[in-house]
Amino acid sequence: RTGAKNRNPINWIYPRTTGKTGINDRNSTFNAITTLALTAVRSCYRRLINIFCHLINIYCRLPNIYCRLIKRTVI
Repeated sequence: RTGAKNRNPINWIYPRTTGKTGINDRNSTFNAITTLALTAVRSCYRRLINIFCHLINIYCRLPNIYCRLIKRTVI
């Protein structure tokens, strides 16, 4: 029967909202939080590295190749 699927469209579209997969829902939210935290940390890291490279360029007059190498190694 195809009509059974359309009776409960919310559970059909979002199967994670059902009570059976409560543990998976927790894991998915945890993963989402961790990914958000990681992206935030990486963006902050990039800003710090950009400031660091800017200071290096001001003080040491190093070419941009060093900055790119630092960015590649850290991120």
